[in-house]
Amino acid sequence: MIFDEDTSHLDQETEEKLLDFAFNHFKEQTFIFTSHSGNVRKKCDKEFNINSNKMTLLEKGNSYEIIR
Repeated sequence: MIFDEDTSHLDQETEEKLLDFAFNHFKEQTFIFTSHSGNVRKKCDKEFNINSNKMTLLEKGNSYEIIR
């Protein structure tokens, strides 16, 4: 499933409900998110930065400093 900034206009509570639903009901699915939301990023196993047509895998835990 691909989510392209799908939570950008949601309040935090609704965003968390949507993410919990998706991750709990579609456990065997692969999700691709494009998002600036910290809540979305915390739920993901892997995080990539895309810049100037180059995609880089970020280390978990250090991504906020790298992306910012």
